[in-house]
Amino acid sequence: MNNQSDKDILEFLENTSEEFKILSEGTNMSLQQEYLKLSEAIDPIEYSEEIALEEGKKLFAKNSTKEQKKKILIQLANTGSIEAYRVLEKYLKDDKTLIDWTTFAI
Repeated sequence: MNNQSDKDILEFLENTSEEFKILSEGTNMSLQQEYLKLSEAIDPIEYSEEIALEEGKKLFAKNSTKEQKKKILIQLANTGSIEAYRVLEKYLKDDKTLIDWTTFAI
């Protein structure tokens, strides 16, 4: 490592949590901030993986609002389970309405 940017990158990676995702496509920073703000407001202790997966069915319901779906996406993301990941993948494939939010959740 010869330059400061290499040192900065190394320091960043050393201080990053074990789970670090790099998105292949660009992202809207205001949407990302909105996602993070809602994510912080949702307590993962309030629901189990089973509840999150049951709520995940509402992603595909025509009568679910965007706000409900955003919360569900975060709940599924917080479980970290393979089943939840599969629901997120299916939703990303089937519905492009909240593509950024779903990408953040994955």
